Amino acid sequence: MEQLNDDTSCHSYNEKYDSLTNLLKYEYFFSNLKNIIEANRNNPDFRLAIVYSDIRHFKYLNDTFGYNRGDELIRMYSDFTKVQHPSYLGTCRVYSDNFIIAANIGKMSEDDFYKEVDKRNKYFEDFIKPYFANRRVMLNTGAYVLRDTFNEDLETAISNANYARKESKKFNTDKCVQFSDEMMNDIIFKMEISALFPKAIETQEIKVFFQPKVDSSTRKIIGAEALVRWIKPDGTFVYPDQFIPLFESNGMVVDLDYFVYNEVFKYIRTRLDLGLKVVPISMNISRVHFKDDELMAFIENLLREYKIPTKYIEFELTESIYINSIESVLPFVNKMRSLGIKISMDDFGSGYSSLNLLNNLPIDVLKLDKAFLSNDDLSKNQRIIISCVISMAKQLDIKVLCEGVENKLQSDFLSNAGCDMFQGYYFSKPICENDFNQYMTSNRSN
Repeated sequence: MEQLNDDTSCHSYNEKYDSLTNLLKYEYFFSNLKNIIEANRNNPDFRLAIVYSDIRHFKYLNDTFGYNRGDELIRMYSDFTKVQHPSYLGTCRVYSDNFIIAANIGKMSEDDFYKEVDKRNKYFEDFIKPYFANRRVMLNTGAYVLRDTFNEDLETAISNANYARKESKKFNTDKCVQFSDEMMNDIIFKMEISALFPKAIETQEIKVFFQPKVDSSTRKIIGAEALVRWIKPDGTFVYPDQFIPLFESNGMVVDLDYFVYNEVFKYIRTRLDLGLKVVPISMNISRVHFKDDELMAFIENLLREYKIPTKYIEFELTESIYINSIESVLPFVNKMRSLGIKISMDDFGSGYSSLNLLNNLPIDVLKLDKAFLSNDDLSKNQRIIISCVISMAKQLDIKVLCEGVENKLQSDFLSNAGCDMFQGYYFSKPICENDFNQYMTSNRSN
């Protein structure tokens, strides 16, 4: 079986090979693999498969056992991938713990090939276990068998295998996930959505909806959260879970958020100019914003342009942003609060909450995640946990808003527990601007 060659006549060893694993660097792996494909053009039994893997929770293993052990794990996996196999063509480490294996599966069926990958992964996972205090080390693996080896784009094939690897993380499985037609359709859909987004902003297909927040005592509206909706000309929706995670991954969420912020500021300014009732409106902030320093300047420009009293503005940051980006978040939070803008922690309790966050972070509002209200009839444990969180927040002088309130039983319990504000379908779903205006008129705040 022809394999990726190690000709070093034109390039120094260090330039061509990864120093940690002694595997070919990606660009040389890619170039040599293309040469192998071309050399086998007349071989009817040549069928290329790409296997893309990483080590699950590698960062955690690094932090727990130390970086030297992490490097050792990477070297052990790279040595494992180089164990000779009839179909083996070569391996490269793309970066960190990400590896690509190329194989010629010949006349083997795809099902048998995937079983072989699972078998080899299981062997490695069992082999490595004693080296990490018998803690199970698992692989995330995706694979793609080219349908037309000699005419398909190799970079796309590798990308397909990588996409399948990412899907394996969602499925939380150590089984090899094969790239499928459904995944291809998903990729095409995401490409189309990304391409259509700028035009959708221009043609006002992207709209800001508002979900009212009500006072727990009076049941009167005291605020709202701005949410984005994408409504196509034919009336069909592109749902938020179809485009927001995508835009967070490709960075387009920054433009989406800036659009929402501008629309909200413009809306409040219009209401003020007409002498109409205005309530504070909260807007969500993505973690992507904290990769640069533009967010603060953008908001300050909006304040100058629209001259909005800051008491009408609130920003929501998820609990996970606080936990994972604390150093970059704190300056922003402190600056906003110094301007009189309220800051809320969204989705509190949706992940691994750190109660110490409440002690160390300057926040005005704690939004209890709707997961706390997962049952219509609250269990004893749910009631205890909710009551304790509300009591703790009040002692820290933090207002509490519970989202996902869907019935009278929940709202009555939360009122008695001391929750300050509600948000949920029991009071109103997210509604368009005109409906929100009517809601404010019929449900006047004090």
